Amino acid sequence: MYKVWIGNRESEILTYNIFDESITFYGSNINKNTSYTIEHRTPSNYKHDFTNFVIAKIDIIVSNHEKPEFHFYNPVFAYKILSLRPDFKPYFANLIDYEILKWINSKSFVRSWLSKTVDVPPYAVLSKKECNIENLKKLFGNFDCFVVQKDTSGGGEGTYLLTHSSQDVVLSCISNYALFLVSPFLQPKISACCHMLVDRENVFVFPFGTQISEIADNRLLYKGTSYSFDSFFSSDIVNLLHKKANIIGERLRDIGYRGICGLDFIIFNDKVLFIEINARYLGSTFLINKSLKEKHLLSLFDLNTLCFKSNIPIDSLSNIEVGYTSNNEKCLSELTEKDINKIILEKHDSNSEIFWDGFQNTKYASRGSYLYREMFKTIDRSDVINQIHLKEE
Repeated sequence: MYKVWIGNRESEILTYNIFDESITFYGSNINKNTSYTIEHRTPSNYKHDFTNFVIAKIDIIVSNHEKPEFHFYNPVFAYKILSLRPDFKPYFANLIDYEILKWINSKSFVRSWLSKTVDVPPYAVLSKKECNIENLKKLFGNFDCFVVQKDTSGGGEGTYLLTHSSQDVVLSCISNYALFLVSPFLQPKISACCHMLVDRENVFVFPFGTQISEIADNRLLYKGTSYSFDSFFSSDIVNLLHKKANIIGERLRDIGYRGICGLDFIIFNDKVLFIEINARYLGSTFLINKSLKEKHLLSLFDLNTLCFKSNIPIDSLSNIEVGYTSNNEKCLSELTEKDINKIILEKHDSNSEIFWDGFQNTKYASRGSYLYREMFKTIDRSDVINQIHLKEE
């Protein structure tokens, strides 16, 4: 079986590579990787040009290999390709029913569905016209900051922070014709996340990590995830997180969901509040895979496949620990080749493992594009704060 990875970054598979080839938006373009962006770094999108780029590459692979098998970071992209090339379907692995996938990726629909089962933050689904400070204060009380989210988005790209000072800018960025999931911005809080596997009989929840964000351009952007042997959470909170995750997993299993997904929660005033489901691999998947490989266990890619075919080996996973932290760097202003070379030189003596994803080949980076990410061992909470430079305030 000739296995091919299709995703956003080549580094998604580099800590535990079971694939013969990869097609990615960002990557080295060597060692059996084909990258869409090489010299000009642009914000990732899965629109017309990238879709056609991937389709052309799949065509070549299908022609040259008898039984290729394509695995996707995000199954939504697989269905986008199938809408144009349905003949590829026999080669695409681990796809859940599109109807399930479609509504699970709706932030507002899922929060409403699960709100009678697990605690969620106060929320409302509103139009752009309704997203003004005066109206939001009437709905939620005397808060000064609100989270306005597009119904489907990832990595915080569609998550805006609306305040008196940012209101005009934020409203200029969102559509007049869409509805948005709106909640108060609850602070102080801790953002918790986990990977979860769902097969025909079982739900398995991996250790929880702390999700780290930064505020940039009035958006709450994903910065990295920290997993630590010295947990950020009390034992009571950990038990509550696992309990709620398992409840959600059972509900997903009952509607036919199979495979990997990610769950996001926040801990606010000692309450665990569910935020969203990500029906795909996660930005921190490469950290989990690093730990699985060190323990000589199956990769998340293999475990995801097992969810569709049989049952996952829960006993072998029960003692898994993850002691790594990630840090993602994005381009907050346009970068020239001189700027890029300076960044690379400054990171030369870093004590982290850096995944450049082709950044060394870049001559120009547009604002908002991904630059690189790094992985380092987590020592304790202060270590995470110092090394990632937490920017959420």
